[in-house]
Amino acid sequence: MERLTRYVRTGMGKWETIRYHRLTIREKKILRLTAQGYLNADIACMLKVSMSTIKGCKRKLLHQKLHVSNIHEGIAVALRLGIL
Repeated sequence: MERLTRYVRTGMGKWETIRYHRLTIREKKILRLTAQGYLNADIACMLKVSMSTIKGCKRKLLHQKLHVSNIHEGIAVALRLGIL
């Protein structure tokens, strides 16, 4: 898994270093659809996978790749990093 570092400006005008792992195309889609307000069941149906696949992907994405504790933080970090 490739680890990337990006420097982003915080709301206070300071620079913050964020380390994260490169996201797959599917992870980006899931994050984007979640940010748009779709539920896990809807996302699973759209991507033609099981709901447990979506839940597992979100868990790995948030905890192992973006290093955040919930989806709201994950979306915020993804927006700051320019992923979404």
